[in-house]
Amino acid sequence: MPRLLTRKWWADRIANWIEQIREGDVELFLQIFREYFHRFWKRYVLIFMLIGIASAATAVTAWLVKDVVNEVFVDRNAEMLIPLVLMVLAIFTARGFSIFLQMVLSQRISNAMVADIQKRLIRHVLTQRLDFFSQNGSDTLLMRFNQGAQAFNQILNLVLVNGLRDFATLIGLIIVMLIQDPILALVSFTVAPAAFYGVSVLLKKMKDISKEELAGFADLNRLVRETVQGISIVKAYNLEGAQRNSSANVIEGIRQRRDRMAALQAAPSPLLDTVTGTAVSLAILYAGFRMMSDSYDAGTFMSFLTALLMATDPARKLSQMRVKLRRSFMAVQMVFDLLNKDQSEANGTKLLPGPLMEEGAAETPAIAFQSVNFSYNNKTPVLKGLDLEVAPGEMVALVGPSGAGKSTLFKLLLKFHAPDAGRVELFGNDVAELDNAALRGAISFVGQSNFIFAGSIRDNLSLRNHAVSQDQIEAACRAVGLHDDIAALPKGYDTDVGELGTLISGGQAQRLNMARAIIKDAPILLLDEVTSALDAENEQLIKDYIRAQAQHKTVLVIAHRLSTVKEADRIALVQDGRIAAQGRHDELAATNSYYEKIVALQFAA
Repeated sequence: MPRLLTRKWWADRIANWIEQIREGDVELFLQIFREYFHRFWKRYVLIFMLIGIASAATAVTAWLVKDVVNEVFVDRNAEMLIPLVLMVLAIFTARGFSIFLQMVLSQRISNAMVADIQKRLIRHVLTQRLDFFSQNGSDTLLMRFNQGAQAFNQILNLVLVNGLRDFATLIGLIIVMLIQDPILALVSFTVAPAAFYGVSVLLKKMKDISKEELAGFADLNRLVRETVQGISIVKAYNLEGAQRNSSANVIEGIRQRRDRMAALQAAPSPLLDTVTGTAVSLAILYAGFRMMSDSYDAGTFMSFLTALLMATDPARKLSQMRVKLRRSFMAVQMVFDLLNKDQSEANGTKLLPGPLMEEGAAETPAIAFQSVNFSYNNKTPVLKGLDLEVAPGEMVALVGPSGAGKSTLFKLLLKFHAPDAGRVELFGNDVAELDNAALRGAISFVGQSNFIFAGSIRDNLSLRNHAVSQDQIEAACRAVGLHDDIAALPKGYDTDVGELGTLISGGQAQRLNMARAIIKDAPILLLDEVTSALDAENEQLIKDYIRAQAQHKTVLVIAHRLSTVKEADRIALVQDGRIAAQGRHDELAATNSYYEKIVALQFAA
């Protein structure tokens, strides 16, 4: 029967190992090992040497117990007392310093590894198309940046530092036991399969809980973000109770999963204590019979017993390590899934010639859309064979109903998306062939979102470009009527704007975005609803600036307020994904029924 049980146990172990390999745990570890071990191999070699010292010190301590018992307590050899005491003191001192250095070195490697993973994630995210961000919310990305990145160092340190140290210590102590009494060792080891089997059962319960826990962190990030960023809506609609209940449910779910995880992580302790107690009992039973039947060295037994008891701690840590590894592997897998999800922007190699607005270049359109078709995610077409040309130095306004495709034209020109068919050109160059940085460097873009970065007003205007002078910043702010407001603040341009610009008004945020575009001073100016949050006085300042740029910049402006665009060189009416009509304000008002209607609505007073 024991033989059959042993065969079954080994069959179960082999099946479990195959399952782990299939699930990717071993493959993930090897991938991490290949990517990072070579970067820190010198430090790891030093750590391995220190592990050898600490493990050897532990094993030698157990070995010395035999001499301590026999020489000091049995034989009462006074000459051996001081040397043995000094030897034990030296061993523990060496062990303590080696463990200290291990911890310092391994933590430095961990910090470097986490930083590298987070940098890789940032680089990866920044190269993705806009589609990527519609599929991966900020909350999920934050979870991967934090818990996911931390899991990398946990895995490598758990295996290569803690795991190897505990394994080496355990092997050293097992060697001591085998040398002291091989039969006694084999008797004690008969209970080991029960410990391995118990831990294997725990591992199977870890996977689903880990997935649920990581998903819970993402949900909590989302709720906190929505509460902070949408606090005015939360309060205006009396949503405090709903947000509180939703958050409480998520937090309670996380707590319950953590409780279950804590129980699973702690479960190896009573299991190993029971197994250790059984092993010690068997050892005492065997040694007791030996002592009664024939002479048995007390020092040998005490040395063996010490090694057996000291082996309990590394054995427990190794068992708990396997449980912790399963949890970390889930987080690492999510990071690799993100890094392997490549929706990178297509990038050309062609650079734009300069200067782009030189005289004599008028025969080449500054911007051209040629038979452009486009749909988001291959669904309903947004643009249907659209054609539009804008001459250098011309101001063209795009008007039309919401959803007609006006903002999509800006996204195609900036290469945020690629057309399904047709061609988009900038100064005669297909934008698909242009280097992205060169293309976007030639365009100043002001969108509808009026995004504000955390930091000071100056940081938001200069975008932390130290080449931007204070005179440039003040001139841009004067152009949009913002300088006096800023100058009246105690810290002026160094005033903090808060998260997402919560400390400034919507109109100030819109003008700040416009001033940012003025400072960039690019030859192409794309303006999407830049006066929607402005009063008449500040709207007039924006219109004056645009008028002043005539012949100096090519301007495409989207606006529903016709007062902003009525003085444009040309107005293009976008309807149903096409240019339905073009002309000046008076021409369209007289010839196009849709334009005539919105003129009547907006200028009826």
